Amino acid sequence: MTDLLNQEIERLRQQLRYQDDRDGRIGTHSPDCYTYGPGHYECALREIERLRAAITQTLNENGHLADGRICTLIALKRALPEWELPE
Repeated sequence: MTDLLNQEIERLRQQLRYQDDRDGRIGTHSPDCYTYGPGHYECALREIERLRAAITQTLNENGHLADGRICTLIALKRALPEWELPE
């Protein structure tokens, strides 16, 4: 039982160190920090989500104009292939 407890304590310490490392980088953020590399993976994920939301909003507001394969919104439709015109 003691071995299991010691292993759990070490696992939690490792997680705490990871969190401390993440928190220590907080001063390196900027609007384009997702371009800084792997250390800003979570920033890149947020940027991807922000862009997907903007594309979805644009298509939702202007989807009635995207009525064919050749339209002004074709690049956005291709960037978000799962999007469908809301009813």
